[in-house]
Parts: sequence; structure tokens; C-alpha cells
Amino acid sequence: MKLKFKSSVLVLLIIFVILFASFIIMLFLRDFSLDNEQKVGVTFSKSYAEYLGLDWQEAYLATIDDLQVKNIRIVAQWDEIEPKFNEYYFWDITWMLDRAYERNVDVILAIGRRTPRWPECHDPEWIKELAPEKVRQEQLLMIKDVVNKYKDKTALKMWQVENEPFLDSFGECEPISLNFLKEEISLVKSLDSRPVLITDSGELSTWIKTGQLGDKFGHTLYREVYNKYIGYFKHVYPPAYYYFKGRLVGLKQRDVIVAELQAEPWVPDGYTLQLDYEKMKQLMSPEKIESNLDYAKRTGASEIYLWGVEWWYWMKTEVDDDSLWNSAKPYFE
Repeated sequence: MKLKFKSSVLVLLIIFVILFASFIIMLFLRDFSLDNEQKVGVTFSKSYAEYLGLDWQEAYLATIDDLQVKNIRIVAQWDEIEPKFNEYYFWDITWMLDRAYERNVDVILAIGRRTPRWPECHDPEWIKELAPEKVRQEQLLMIKDVVNKYKDKTALKMWQVENEPFLDSFGECEPISLNFLKEEISLVKSLDSRPVLITDSGELSTWIKTGQLGDKFGHTLYREVYNKYIGYFKHVYPPAYYYFKGRLVGLKQRDVIVAELQAEPWVPDGYTLQLDYEKMKQLMSPEKIESNLDYAKRTGASEIYLWGVEWWYWMKTEVDDDSLWNSAKPYFE
């Protein structure tokens, strides 16, 4: 009798393991993509292109002319647009928006104190002597001036307010309060009717705090990252992880964007050129980018913005390796 009982338990356990394994496999294979075509674009940072030693205008034009990118996110860094107190320099952003308009390219403009690219907060030198409350006042004035400057630009389709504002573990930034972020969002919406995008970490956040703040929600998607204790490792989340997390915080599928899809090497200290060429190739290849994009599409996001186009162009022009650049062209057809 005991033997039969043990055998029955063993059979049930095996069945459970098989069913559980099948469920996990189903989650990894499940495609949540929308029936309609998902938009694929890139993020372009002038300052990052310059860090790589590129002519940033040449790199930008190559992105929208040679790659034929039709959706692009650009950045209004505070230290570049207001390098001196109350003295604005808008030429670069205006030039990018105008070139985008000429080519029917849709633009997301990221604004605020914390914007894409390391070290996240790009503070002008002059604010470093100001009290925190005064910094916040100047920050709101800067946002107001940027929105008023560009709200009549046809190529501009969406504002992004701050970048992963509550990811205190990453970047060199002062913490931001939820109330102040809401104040920034309200200011932008009072000045222009375009949708506002709020972003958060795809892997390190629940999205509970950020999911419902904007009209659109964007998250990062990184599959291979670095930890100082264990080195490089891969996330094992299935696409369903992102899909259901969005549903749980009340997000509609059409309002979720992959704002930052890993398509360049993860660098421990944030500076790409600290890696040699062989390490770069080991960490990121055309095959990995294609795999990451296929994975991102299966999360069901309505738009996907690849991260690293400036590096692809650097690889093409500075080290004579055009494999990344050329393999990416079909993504934007």
C-alpha cells in the first residue's frame, strides 16, 4: 500500500513538473505583439556622438538618411541648452527637428534634469552653487522655455519628462520627489497638447509609481548587464514579464513603449570607449541585436527604440566595421 502511495505521489510530482515546465516554456515563447506593425526607432544623443569623437551632425544625418530611421528620440540636455544662467542655446535641437521634419521623421524630445545617457543628470555648472529649491525653480523655467520654443514644431510627436526619474541606484543625480515630477508633467501639459512619456527601468522597477503618470509609458529592456560582485550576467525574464507587469499597473498595450532596447555593450562605468574592440564585439553583435529586437517585439510594446546607433556609426567609420550598421537597415524598412 505504501509503495503504491509513493508511486502515485511520484507520478503526480512528475506531472506537476512537466506542466510547470510547459507553462514556463509557453511564457518564453508567447508572442504578445499587436496585430499592427510595431514602430522601430532609435535614441540619438549629440553629446554621446561627440564623446565617441564623431561629427554629430554627420552621424545624425546618416541615421535618418542611410538607415532611414523614421522614429527618433533626441535629448535636450540642460548643460547644453542653458550653459550659462538664462542664456539659451537652441541651435542644435532646432537643427535636428528641422532635418527630421524634412524627412517625415517623428521625434520624441526628452527634457528635464535627468535625460538619457550617462551620467543621467547633465547639470550646467552654474546650478551647483544654488540651493535645492532654487534649482527646482530654474528647472521648471528651463522646461517651460523648451516647451514654448518647440511646441510649434511639426516633427515633434511627444515629450518625455525626465528619464527613469526614480532609478536612484543608477546615474549621478539628486533624488526627485513624486510631487515635483507631477509638477513638471502638469507644466508641460499646460503648455502643449502633445502626449507626455514617462519612463522607468524594465528590470529594476515594479512600475507602480510611474505607470500612470504620463500619457505613454516607456521602459528599458536589457538582457545582458554587469554587476560589480558577479560580473556580466543575463536576465532570464520571459517577454510575458513585461507584458503582465504593464497590465497589472493598468497600462493599455498601445501605450507601452520600449524606450531603450539594448543594442550596444553594457559598460560597467558607463563609458563605451573603456572597452577594447574585441570586448565590444563579444558583448554586442548583429545577432544579439536581432535577438533583442525579436524579444522586445514579443513583449507587445507598440514602439521600440534601439539604444546605441551612435556606437554603430562609430564602429562603421572609426574601426571600419559596418556589420552592425548594415544589419540594422532592415529594422527600419
